[in-house]
Amino acid sequence: MALELSVVVPCFNEEFNVEELARRVLGIFDVGGFAGELILVDDGSADGTRAAIEALATRFPGLVVGQFHTQNAGIAAAWRTGTAAARGRLVSIIDADLQYQPEDLLRMRRELIEHTLDIVQGWRSPVGRKKETRYYLSRGLNSLLNATFGMHLRDNKSGFVVCAKEVMEDLLTYKGSYHYWQSFIMVAAHAKGYSYKEIEILFENRRQGQSFLEKTAYRAVARSFVDLPKAVWEYRVRQRYHDSAEQFLRRNPVVDRTTPRTPARDLHWKAYMGTFERTHWLLTRDVERYYETLRKTQWLAPAAMRDLQDEKLRRLVRHAYRNVPYYRGRMQELKLRPEDIRGQADLPKLPFLIIGGLLLMNGARFIRNDLSLVVAELLEEHGLSGILRTPFAISEARPVMRLAEIAEHGRGFKIRGYTQDHISLTGIAPRLARHQVQPTSAGLRISLVRTSAASPTWRGTRRRRYGSW
Repeated sequence: MALELSVVVPCFNEEFNVEELARRVLGIFDVGGFAGELILVDDGSADGTRAAIEALATRFPGLVVGQFHTQNAGIAAAWRTGTAAARGRLVSIIDADLQYQPEDLLRMRRELIEHTLDIVQGWRSPVGRKKETRYYLSRGLNSLLNATFGMHLRDNKSGFVVCAKEVMEDLLTYKGSYHYWQSFIMVAAHAKGYSYKEIEILFENRRQGQSFLEKTAYRAVARSFVDLPKAVWEYRVRQRYHDSAEQFLRRNPVVDRTTPRTPARDLHWKAYMGTFERTHWLLTRDVERYYETLRKTQWLAPAAMRDLQDEKLRRLVRHAYRNVPYYRGRMQELKLRPEDIRGQADLPKLPFLIIGGLLLMNGARFIRNDLSLVVAELLEEHGLSGILRTPFAISEARPVMRLAEIAEHGRGFKIRGYTQDHISLTGIAPRLARHQVQPTSAGLRISLVRTSAASPTWRGTRRRRYGSW
């Protein structure tokens, strides 16, 4: 049986907690009726934690896995070690001190699946918690993180989360040098465009051992203030767009073997890119970064390229199921869940959109739920023209236009389909249905068509040959 959940637990001087933790985590696998594993990462403990983990791994082979750091490297490093060793489809991180309740993992996993989310976080209920110095410092840091990064979480820095393994791997690809990066895990999720939800959980007082923060709470807060500008730079200033290919390349770096441009060609390219967004304002922003990322993906090994394509497929299916009524309904009719689509081998399971179904459908059902009513009105006015003989394709969510721009320019668009047996990018995600796709010697030719009684037809064209959409 394939593993469903890997529970990653950093352990630092937790000799007297790991056995109880293992008993309770293994118990939830039995109650939940799914296969899982517990990964205990000894982070350079000075007590008998390592021996206790080794004993548990011997007692529960395949269910308890030990990972060991020779010296203390911190919680985030332990998360990386544990996630790298994880074999489950989902990964959860939880502390070893039993203040978070392992039994809440069942509720968190259920929320993740039922609401088709990327991440579920447990926020620590104030019920039964001691209102000591650490509590108020934590509440203050939570307010500061929310205000700085435009978030509204009750417990931003809570490190009790469940998500897909690939999502956790992506979150852990931070670049800055932090004292306590673990405080910014939900900031990273927010900046990278993942969907998330928080649910209330119990947070009990520690029963055994002592937290490393017990006597250093003020120093930890001071170091968090040092970390904050680094996080602002990484997640607000530098993180301008969400591209799963760029994030994949961080985890799987490649050697770019592209022939360098000549100085004259490079000057021409920079000038062209400098004016691109002003002259092609309806395509997308950050187009140079998209292009450079796409160009680098051509140097991925075939197996890595397929992994990237499979990862993007899983993201697209989650997006479509969560946001698009038509696709969600069709998948429910076939008793399909997003987690049933793991890679390209599962593509035949997905529903097809054929001309008969297209003509009977209200076009608004192809638009994601959270778009303005302006978009639905456009579809009702113009309809979805064209015949689709291939599975209805979807594009990953990327914001393209402000709603004001949609309202201003929307009535000038003619929503197009595509009549040949090639992929269609019409209107299931937030871009509106505005592309025509034509095969050329250079790859796929994607045209944007705008028509208006007051102006001639305007076209903007992109060609993409390498990499993956």
